[in-house]
Amino acid sequence: MNPKQPTHPPAGIENELLEYLHLEFGEGKDDPDALQPADLKYVGARTDGAALVHFWEFPSGSGKSWATVCVTDDGYDLSTSLEGPDGEKDDPLSALRTLVVDFGSRSDSQKRIRPLRLTVSELSENGFPVKFPTGEEISFYAEVHPPTVTDGPDVSVQILQHGEVLFAVRCTSGVVISLQLAGYDCLIRLGTGPWA
Repeated sequence: MNPKQPTHPPAGIENELLEYLHLEFGEGKDDPDALQPADLKYVGARTDGAALVHFWEFPSGSGKSWATVCVTDDGYDLSTSLEGPDGEKDDPLSALRTLVVDFGSRSDSQKRIRPLRLTVSELSENGFPVKFPTGEEISFYAEVHPPTVTDGPDVSVQILQHGEVLFAVRCTSGVVISLQLAGYDCLIRLGTGPWA
């Protein structure tokens, strides 16, 4: 690293980093559920060859995630990282602990529904009920069985209505489901991926 290179992050970089993360995760900056400035916590820096990489921790579906600013003599780059400045990595199974459901309005007149962040281990067998403004009620349910020596985790997501399964998906590693329910666009996520 160049001894003349500053060891502190570029001035005002947190705002730029937050805008980058909003784009990365498809969040609107005015969305109250989007990452906020207070969600970014500076946790240190480390050298990487001729560059100095600064790290900010932020909450995510997997527990911890890191955003980075890599500073070189030519400027800086924004990115995300799977590990923190000390090499700490989040538990890969932590992404399987939270079922995330986002509801998108299909018109300006529709009432907004807050996103769900459901802890899988706390879901009852009847799922988590959501009553839509139309009066329609649907429940979301998920199960995760840990990986074995030979196989990855077993992930199952279900959408229930009146005790009947409307939709079910079962796989390993994770699920992303995009569908329409009660006139809303629903995005359901569980497991590893850029959404975690």
